[in-house]
Amino acid sequence: MKRARLEAVVVLGLLSWASSVSAREVLTPEEQAERELEAKKRAPPVLVVEPRELRAAIPRGQTRALRLTVKNAGGGKLSWSVLSAPRWVRPDKLSGELGFEEKGVLVLLVDPGETTVGPEGGTARGEIAIEAPGVEGSPAKIALAIEVPAGPRRRDRGEPVLEGEPVLECSPAEIEGTLRQGGKLEFPLTVRNAGGGKMTWFVSKKPEWIAFDQESGALIGGDSRRIFLTLDAEKLRTGALEDEVVIESSRGSRRLASLPVRLEVRHRPWSIQPTLWLATADTAVTTYNPSVEYFGGESQGTGGGLQWVRTWEGKSVDYNLEFGLMVLDLHDEDEAMYQRTQVSVGFGLALPSGSKLQGYISTGIGLTTVFMDNLDGSGKEGDAYSDPGDLYFGAGIVYALGRRFSIQAHLRYHSWANSDAYVDGFWDADVEDTSFAFGIGLAVHY
Repeated sequence: MKRARLEAVVVLGLLSWASSVSAREVLTPEEQAERELEAKKRAPPVLVVEPRELRAAIPRGQTRALRLTVKNAGGGKLSWSVLSAPRWVRPDKLSGELGFEEKGVLVLLVDPGETTVGPEGGTARGEIAIEAPGVEGSPAKIALAIEVPAGPRRRDRGEPVLEGEPVLECSPAEIEGTLRQGGKLEFPLTVRNAGGGKMTWFVSKKPEWIAFDQESGALIGGDSRRIFLTLDAEKLRTGALEDEVVIESSRGSRRLASLPVRLEVRHRPWSIQPTLWLATADTAVTTYNPSVEYFGGESQGTGGGLQWVRTWEGKSVDYNLEFGLMVLDLHDEDEAMYQRTQVSVGFGLALPSGSKLQGYISTGIGLTTVFMDNLDGSGKEGDAYSDPGDLYFGAGIVYALGRRFSIQAHLRYHSWANSDAYVDGFWDADVEDTSFAFGIGLAVHY
């Protein structure tokens, strides 16, 4: 009987062992991972607090927020609490609960005015202890080292300040620029909460030709935000413009920042300039035919011209490249005619101005063709033809009429000479010519 019972027990044991072995062999990887996860969740909690040391420099009169991460690195539920802290440290909470591998943030508000550091400055040291009774890693002790500088109070741009009144600051304090019509200018602007607490800022006033990439936001004490303004001169008239940008905050001791805006708008870089000219000239013609003969004298007349100008903007002056065409009909008292056509290229300097009025000077060289009739006053239809190099100097003023147009007054001095001219049927005549021309024109900018 006893032997039969023993055999039965052995058989049952073998069956149970075989069953467990069979069950383990059929587990899938997902099932195995799930079992291991469940085992971790059933493990005891573990307290971890990071970092193990906190350092900061905080001037007197400020309250700075420092942060600790409290974590349950084990399983189960972890209940923690602040065991001790220096009197100049105020935690935002005194206790908490964390589940499996859960973590939270503990904010420490540090007031250096409560430390024992003297006016000469120094380092305040202390320790904050966090405990979880009966848990591995408890109590966790965190070392604190706070440098309190000597001298006047100033704000450190490190951790945000969570206490105190917000103070709105904007830098730079004004917006200035120079633009050509049709151009755009990007301008950086920094908005900052130079106080404490939290504020909401927003743009309350701006010119229609200024666009912001961000017109509102929120800032904690000590934080700043860099935004960008785009100044668009597409529809602006030339000259100096003045306006303002106003930024406000929702609360604080300084809630409004007014930024003056000064913009100088200049014409577009290309212009075409039709001009009417009044001219006076002194011309001397000497021929060898075969004896020396002399013609010439003073003459006056009118003409027209067309000029193309390309302008480049400089720091103190603008630079002009000029391409010109001038046609003049001049007559002296004996009715001798001097008809000339000049094609020229020149270089000029324009003086930038904040008003609609602008001055310029220029110089250049041209290729001039001259046709002469009735040189000796006898009515004889003799002629002369010359291709000299024509050197000119010019000056003028420009007054802007609108976005696309301006009126211009020009004064030019021309001087040229040629010793190989063809005059009255003979070559090698000498021609010398100086002239002054005054012109009124309209410039179309594009």
